[in-house]
Amino acid sequence: MDIVCSIDNNYVQHCCVMLTSFFENNKEEGNVIHLLTEGITEDNKKTIEELIHAYKGEFCYYLVNSEIVASFPIKEGDHLTIATYYRLLMADILPQSIDKILYLDCDIIINDSITELWNTSLDGYAMAAIEELGCSLPDVYKRLGYDKKYGYFNAGVLLINLQYWREHNLTREFLLYIAENYEKLKAHDQDVLNALLHKNYQYHEPISIRITKETFEITSIPGFDSSINEKDILTFSPKTRKYRNRRIAEFMKELHIAEAKNTGYPTIIKYLKQNESSMPIIEMDGERSYVTVIIPINKYFMEPSLDNEELSLKERIINLLQERAMKISEISKSLGYKQVSGTLKKTIKELLEENKIKVKDRIYYLN
Repeated sequence: MDIVCSIDNNYVQHCCVMLTSFFENNKEEGNVIHLLTEGITEDNKKTIEELIHAYKGEFCYYLVNSEIVASFPIKEGDHLTIATYYRLLMADILPQSIDKILYLDCDIIINDSITELWNTSLDGYAMAAIEELGCSLPDVYKRLGYDKKYGYFNAGVLLINLQYWREHNLTREFLLYIAENYEKLKAHDQDVLNALLHKNYQYHEPISIRITKETFEITSIPGFDSSINEKDILTFSPKTRKYRNRRIAEFMKELHIAEAKNTGYPTIIKYLKQNESSMPIIEMDGERSYVTVIIPINKYFMEPSLDNEELSLKERIINLLQERAMKISEISKSLGYKQVSGTLKKTIKELLEENKIKVKDRIYYLN
């Protein structure tokens, strides 16, 4: 693999940690690390070079012309340095013999093999990237002047088609865009890349999972394939031979709830019904660029709601203690809790402070 990083003396430590995590999870020999910099100290250069050679990698070092990037926008208070823009110049700096390269920010950790990412096809695309989920600035589409349906990707991990960049003279396009849109750029080179390449990147099928006290949410990009009827989606009976996101299919097969026969969906619905769980809520846009499936937590695991009145739980505790003295575990069980919750502990503490109950040897009773 050919890996490229942008660096200055401020990020040498970060770069070494990132490279160590890369090599530890990608131990095949022959990986080449390309370093773009305006110059780092000889000691820092030696540290990085020795690290790469220790893993039998090859080290290539390139000096960026500081005059080209000197006027690029970095505002006071920005957490980044001018080095963030170096990636825009790599098509001209790196050897012409390299057609594909993986750009990695220095402040990331790699925790698995990235061979699959490296082998992603870039035919017809400028690059592959991951969409920036929930982190882009709210004005980004209006500011950069394109439709939000194209999304906004993160520039920290980019699999780049250098041949495409050279054929379309993208280095020149990047420089012109910065010169003409200086004040629009809030996310630096990431804004530049999105403004010019939002129609020409391959997204690498990200999946996000979010778990709250009330729901289990899975978001897949892209969403359902257009061949699937919307009615079938909403009635939980989609059928297709084409997977939009094979990672979900593979994950379901590993859990033994799906084969290559559309068995995953009905299996999940079957067990939700058996468990008396609520049916999933499906959210998607008209273009099916994403799908979010929200599965409400089963009522058995929900804590009793205190929405009506704060005193209702206190009254229930007092009613229980009118019958007999109890340990807190007994109170919890009598209230229908699976375990002693933080809400219960807080309420009992308030009852003690209000002198409505007492405790002795961890047994609670009415005052």
